Amino acid sequence: ADGAETCIFCRPDLRYHDSLAKPLRRALGFRTPVVQLPYWQCWEGGLNDRFAICSSAQAIRAYGLRIEEALNFCQNNGPLHSERLLAHALRIANIDVRKISTRAGRVRLGGQERYEDFLPPWLSIARNALREQGLAVANRLGLRRP
Repeated sequence: ADGAETCIFCRPDLRYHDSLAKPLRRALGFRTPVVQLPYWQCWEGGLNDRFAICSSAQAIRAYGLRIEEALNFCQNNGPLHSERLLAHALRIANIDVRKISTRAGRVRLGGQERYEDFLPPWLSIARNALREQGLAVANRLGLRRP
């Protein structure tokens, strides 16, 4: 990444459902260190680490070398958690995080793809709570699925 101003980190086991063109155009215009990350599936206070668009050498280093913060992270936060480590490393490096809507699902060996929940975390929680509440009401009423 020496001399690079913008870098896309992407995993080879992902199928990208949306174009990266819009966030990439945005990245080329940032004048401060920024990492653009997916808004979906941010677990346990962390940041989604499936792919990233980094703007500036500082952002590229912070994202790409986050493993260097692992010992510090574990000493202060307990067991290693990849998404929380990413949040920690970007916070320590003072990198601005912008969320993007680009979706990318995992492709397993043999080409199998599983359902991916691309809803924002707050909406997934609300949906699951409503689903549980609906099942509880159905059970109280003695309703069964056909």
